[in-house]
Amino acid sequence: MVSDSKSKSIFIKAPVSKVFSFVANLANWPRWAVNNVVAVKPGSSEWWAMETRTGLGRIRIKPDEPAGVLDCDLVSGGIQWSVSVRVTANGEGTDFSLTYTSPGSASREAIEKQVASADKELARLKDLMES
Repeated sequence: MVSDSKSKSIFIKAPVSKVFSFVANLANWPRWAVNNVVAVKPGSSEWWAMETRTGLGRIRIKPDEPAGVLDCDLVSGGIQWSVSVRVTANGEGTDFSLTYTSPGSASREAIEKQVASADKELARLKDLMES
């Protein structure tokens, strides 16, 4: 079975190292992932506890700075989402992109809603990084 996926990206006028470091720190996610992450706290393993607008969940991130990869897994409401995150140098700035891969149990409408909510989060990240 092929999963549905959708991508969003934004150009940020900030060094790739600054953007990568900020996003790689899960403690910063409530500051920019404002539609999905209300609060986080470290767990006993690679998973962090996460409070979302729809309840409790967990999140883990798999950073690989040399490759510009910040892939993450989120579990909330019994559904696990995989999000491929890329942080790529572009001149004096950074291209930041997210690709949401729909879990088999999610509808096309659920992934469309998730992707639509990313615009606000990407704009928030851009504001934080450029200020």
